[in-house]
Amino acid sequence: MSDKSNLDETYIAMMNSVHHYYESAFSSLQETMLFFVGLIIGIVGVAIPIFQNWKIDKTKKDLISHANDEIRKEVVELKNEFESVLNGKYKYLDEKYEKLKTGIDKSNNESMGSIFHLQANSELGEKNSLCSVKSFAAAGCYYIGAKNHVDLIKMINGVCEGLPDANENDFKDEPTAEPNIIKLITLLSADEFKEKYASEVKGIKEELEKAKSRRSEDNEKEDD
Repeated sequence: MSDKSNLDETYIAMMNSVHHYYESAFSSLQETMLFFVGLIIGIVGVAIPIFQNWKIDKTKKDLISHANDEIRKEVVELKNEFESVLNGKYKYLDEKYEKLKTGIDKSNNESMGSIFHLQANSELGEKNSLCSVKSFAAAGCYYIGAKNHVDLIKMINGVCEGLPDANENDFKDEPTAEPNIIKLITLLSADEFKEKYASEVKGIKEELEKAKSRRSEDNEKEDD
């Protein structure tokens, strides 16, 4: 009986020891779990505001970047539209200016042509025929600028008719005569006119060379 009683006590003691061990282990496990749960909650509690702030900052930056892109796009479009309008205005003004300038130039050329035309007619009776020839040539140059081909033909004829009466001494007395005649020849030889006035240019050149090499005595013989 005594042995059985001792065995029961030993069993109970063992069971109590095991129970105490598991109870202690479970308690430690609970504490550990509570520690980790608390740690996780703490980390999450800190991480969530940080993430939220990061998300808010990122969203704000994205919105600002998008807004800036839109503003830049609008600015570029407005700039292009403004430049297009300005270019259109400038083009219109340039065209008006060129048209006005062309009209003024044409009017000035016509006026100067008329002045030298009248001067040439008044010089027809001069002893030195180159006086009228140089004025006819100058008037012809201005009439080309004025696109006045009717009077231009008259000036060409005046040059061609006056050169046969000129001689080498006349060119010395009228040093501006030859440059005026050469200028007229140059303008008439331009691509715009060379086919139309080819024969006239040829005639002026021939008469110019003859006049430059003609001696005054030759003119006197012809007069006799």
